[in-house]
Amino acid sequence: GGVRPALLRATRRETARVWRRCSIQIHALCEAYGIDYFHFLQPSQYLRGSKPMSAAEQAIALDAEQSWGATVEQGYPLLLEEVGLLRRAGVRFEDLTMILQGDRAPYYTDSYCGLSRQGVQVVAGHVGAAMRRGLDLPDIEFRSVRVEPSEVAIDDPLRGVRLRVLGIDEAGQQHEITGRAFGTTIAASADRRVVVQPGGSVWAAQRGSSQVAVRNGHHVIHVPVQASWPDAHEGDDGQAAADGVAPRLAALGLPEREGTEQRVRCVDLPEAGLRLLALSAQPIPAGLPQSQFEERRIVVQRLSTGGTQAAATVHLPTAEDMLNRPLFARVLVLGANQQVMAASNTLVLTCR
Repeated sequence: GGVRPALLRATRRETARVWRRCSIQIHALCEAYGIDYFHFLQPSQYLRGSKPMSAAEQAIALDAEQSWGATVEQGYPLLLEEVGLLRRAGVRFEDLTMILQGDRAPYYTDSYCGLSRQGVQVVAGHVGAAMRRGLDLPDIEFRSVRVEPSEVAIDDPLRGVRLRVLGIDEAGQQHEITGRAFGTTIAASADRRVVVQPGGSVWAAQRGSSQVAVRNGHHVIHVPVQASWPDAHEGDDGQAAADGVAPRLAALGLPEREGTEQRVRCVDLPEAGLRLLALSAQPIPAGLPQSQFEERRIVVQRLSTGGTQAAATVHLPTAEDMLNRPLFARVLVLGANQQVMAASNTLVLTCR
């Protein structure tokens, strides 16, 4: 008949108490030998609201057939109820369960909380910042905060500019405090012209002027952002075919039909494979599988086969709210297994 619900709840609550007592004992042992001890609670895809996930990431990360999800969903809140007693006992505890909140990058690699290298780097950044804050900055009050650069100029919609936040103490010494682990937040303005990535990088979503707000405690700094790039901007992010040559995508002349159409041409294409011109309001990864096109709202056009070049017409968005917003174009060449065998550079087209 399975485990009775009341017994299961009691078992999970007692497990949380054992977890807390074990951590306190480890802390006492480390303290006796002069060892610094930090306790971190890792993120989990099963904790509701902890990370937005695409359908593709959910297919990898979530498994309804096993009980791990229910254990996390019901058990993590019980662990967090013990945090107050942990900290009162002197344990330096950091809750990392929500550090991926708002981050849409696909980090989970399995249904057991496994993370990709990029995901591990995000977690490691928070771990390192928390340890540095606890060891080097435990009692420091910042008299002021500075942001570098003080003004952001973006001339490439394919690259962001990382902000570095520095806290200045009473002695005038500077301490890097970039990241939420230091209590620092960086938020874009409501005009949606810029996007702030979790690592503190500012990316442009539209040409023009905007700003981001940097906050740490009572310190607030508004950093102006100016974004400007040509109507046709060629990236350098192509993926070479087996012969070592990457296809090259470029605009042909000026837009036609009163700026509503743009001719483009791709050269140095491999002669084999299915050629697709992919268009999106977001950058298109070189190795993106075709199964994710619909979810990412990527529109595709099939290009002519044969030869090493192909041309096409791109219909530019002309709605007023799309003016000065980039349209990302890329040619993907798929092999017999539907995997990307080559990808052109990204061509960014922007209407005035």
